Amino acid sequence: MNPQGDQPDYSKPVAYDEHGRPLYALSPEIIEQVQSQALSSQAQPPPQEQTQTQNQALAQSNSTQTGQSQSQVPSELTSPQRVVNPDISRLHQQSNEKYPSLNLSDDEYVISTLRRHPIGIITIWAIVALSILITLFLPAIYYGLGVDSTLRISATAMVALGLVLLAIIVLVIVAGMIATYVYESNGFFLTNENVTQRIQASLFSKKIQTISLGSIEDVSYRRSGIIQTLLNYGSIRLSTEGEETTYRFNYAFDPESQVHIINDAMEEFRRSHPQNNNGS
Repeated sequence: MNPQGDQPDYSKPVAYDEHGRPLYALSPEIIEQVQSQALSSQAQPPPQEQTQTQNQALAQSNSTQTGQSQSQVPSELTSPQRVVNPDISRLHQQSNEKYPSLNLSDDEYVISTLRRHPIGIITIWAIVALSILITLFLPAIYYGLGVDSTLRISATAMVALGLVLLAIIVLVIVAGMIATYVYESNGFFLTNENVTQRIQASLFSKKIQTISLGSIEDVSYRRSGIIQTLLNYGSIRLSTEGEETTYRFNYAFDPESQVHIINDAMEEFRRSHPQNNNGS
């Protein structure tokens, strides 16, 4: 079988002369040219194969670019830029500046703040004043205020007694200042999303309670007695659903108006967050 396919092999003799010498169809120079052309044609692929190779490379490049563009499209579509109401953004910024201790979310702002009624401070300093008066007058009464008496004390004892009384008065005043700080540190903050209560039980005891408006089931207030009615203060009570936890804020100023504000905020929250309603 001819290894060159359909092409004849000119390197083989086609006959022999009378002396036994081979005779070729072509001269040796032409045979060499034919062989070199055959080798060059075998080393270079046919035009059709070159075209297929170029088409495959081009298709692979296009598919790579298409894949990259497709991988970029979902990230742009799945993370659209959130539009924030400028009024809400302004209220949020003002609330952060005014109440830096509150941990507000991006769209959260303070609607109302509630402090304790000043009656508590008046009570504290009334007790302080009474304690100072008792501290000053008891020794005077005991020693007769200089009236005729057989009991006499030395000057040194008087100085020592005066220093003791002064120390007691200072301690009473400091205790009054601490009680005032603790009383005023209690606060009630209503935002468009939560109710936050800051509870300061003592100088070294502080607790923060945060309740979502969607979790509040009932809001009520209590105002009892002549003094609370005349001075318009009382206690606010919040009860949550599920855990049935009750939160109280005592000495609240104008509790009736505050309960109305809380109810309005709850209705607005549930209207704007229907997924947080019961049964969702």
